[in-house]
Amino acid sequence: MTQSLLLSNEPAYVCHFLSIFEELWKNGINAVDRLKDIEAGADLADIEVIQSSSRAGELYLELVKSAKEEILFIFPSTTALIRQGKMGAVPLAMEAVKKRAAKVRILVPYSKEVEDRIMLMKAELGLVGRPIYNDGIDVRYTEQTSGTMATILVVDRKVSLVMELRDDSTKTFDEAIGLSTYSNSKAGVLSYVAIFENLWVLTELYKQVKEANERLMLHDKMQQDFINVAAHELRTPIQPILTTVGLLHSTKAHLSSQQMDDSLEMIHRNAQRLKRLAEDILDVTKIETQSLILNKERLNLNDVVISAIKDVKNRIQDRWVGEAQILYESKRDDSIFIEADRYRVSQLVTNLLSNALKFVKRHDGLVSINIEKKEEDVADGQEVVLVSIKDNGTGIDPDIFPRLFEKFASKSFKGTGLGLFICRSIVEAHGGRIWAENNTDEGATFHFTLPILHVNDNKMTGRFNNDNKK
Repeated sequence: MTQSLLLSNEPAYVCHFLSIFEELWKNGINAVDRLKDIEAGADLADIEVIQSSSRAGELYLELVKSAKEEILFIFPSTTALIRQGKMGAVPLAMEAVKKRAAKVRILVPYSKEVEDRIMLMKAELGLVGRPIYNDGIDVRYTEQTSGTMATILVVDRKVSLVMELRDDSTKTFDEAIGLSTYSNSKAGVLSYVAIFENLWVLTELYKQVKEANERLMLHDKMQQDFINVAAHELRTPIQPILTTVGLLHSTKAHLSSQQMDDSLEMIHRNAQRLKRLAEDILDVTKIETQSLILNKERLNLNDVVISAIKDVKNRIQDRWVGEAQILYESKRDDSIFIEADRYRVSQLVTNLLSNALKFVKRHDGLVSINIEKKEEDVADGQEVVLVSIKDNGTGIDPDIFPRLFEKFASKSFKGTGLGLFICRSIVEAHGGRIWAENNTDEGATFHFTLPILHVNDNKMTGRFNNDNKK
């Protein structure tokens, strides 16, 4: 029932109500279009600009609490995350992970305090040490920029809340936040999702670039260290050669036969050392250019090891070891045949033995070699032989351990840091693997595996002998 009625032809009244109608008409929705949207299941987007920071805070917590699948945070500063963590937003997000298996991703500038607080919140919710929950929480760190002045929240890719940062120095949410914009517009929300995803990818790329730069800097440092070590390794044999040659020129008529032999032996020994250094550098070049060619043949690993031991013993007579012993129990009745490059396998064993002897005690140093077939190391039906070289030396330095088989891994002037890198490359080229460990008592043990060749014993022996004749 009409309670009151105003009828007027007064121009002022007519113009007033006409302007109201026109404004409503301009902002209204075409009825036909709205009916089509309803039939298609589309809802009207709700966009609200919130002036009250307390109202924005309430809505903020309600949205986080309502999350069922995914929560995306972009924090403009570390203090913003800390501030909103205190008000309960971040703990509510962690709870959504725990209770509803939601996924939470956070983008925030890095600080140690932020890292500690996130770990503390996980601990308070019982998430630490529980991988099923930890998988739902992921944090990536962005660079702190003065241009980022808003916290962005996206919940379930359906709603967004953008809160402008008014004063980042304050401790409370109400004091820090200015205008906020809420939206459930699909286009608007997905735009913020796209911004988040792009930033997420960029932070990972930035992290990879940063790590690559760090690796490059480390490589440059290692390369410089190698140059220093190599220069030392070159000077060490060159100087005595030059000194002895000069001595021979000036006093050759007065030298006894023994003195002459000793001088020539010293020149020969240091020349061999220079030759090995040159060969190591050449081998590294071949490995890096993938031009290391293996001349494989069927050979008895036992024979190669015995030959390598003899070679090493000849080398160490006047060098870094006094009375060190190399123990190896030869098992000729239980020969193990492999198909490999004889020179490279000999180089492998020699390098590992020489490396072990550098770090053992001078008078009671001990290096032992053990060879055995390993049934449990079968890969793709291929049985392997495990070779272990154990010493009672100083062990592997913890700083070197992570990059033990990389180039230039050395902390002393006892080598160039190329030997173990070459060993790894030789083993992997033959389809094996190599690793090392510190012993429980003293020293270290190096292990490597090589595939075993399975053929008829009689037939194998004949072919092996023929190869030797060639």
